[in-house]
Amino acid sequence: MDHLRDHVRVGLVGGGPWAGRVHGPALAAHPQAVLAGVWTRRPEVAAEFAERFATSAYADFDALLDAVDAVAFAVPPQVQAELAVRAAAAGKHLICEKPLAGTVEDARAVAGAVERAGVLTTVVLTMRHDPAVCDWLGTLPEEPADGNTVATARWLSGALLGGPYAVSPWRSTGGSWTSAPT
Repeated sequence: MDHLRDHVRVGLVGGGPWAGRVHGPALAAHPQAVLAGVWTRRPEVAAEFAERFATSAYADFDALLDAVDAVAFAVPPQVQAELAVRAAAAGKHLICEKPLAGTVEDARAVAGAVERAGVLTTVVLTMRHDPAVCDWLGTLPEEPADGNTVATARWLSGALLGGPYAVSPWRSTGGSWTSAPT
């Protein structure tokens, strides 16, 4: 498999709608990546994804780690944090979803594991590289705001609100619908 040496071998973790609609197709189509395998907690789902994306199903997370250079996560944040720490410790680069973790402590654990391992990581921010967003970010000052600056921004995707684009049931109970005390 000489073509694998010129490509990043990425393992997909997760078998839900977001993995099937976003991560799987993107990784399978990327010219410099090889979707080298998929692992889910349910082997039958991993087998379905493997067939759909012409890759291998793994019954064991550690076996997937042995076969890849990087891991793309499409799982709830509580699950992602624990597995991302393990993947980083194994020297694998991380493609994480937002939010990174279910708690600040777990997010810090991921950041610490990444730093100790010296691996690359990114959090998928769907709109981050949109030209309009890049233009707007380019207008912001380079220096951090002082303590007298307050701002808020909100963008709600149809994926969070239900309908044909609803993808992550956990978002309505433990993710995006939580509110701050008033």
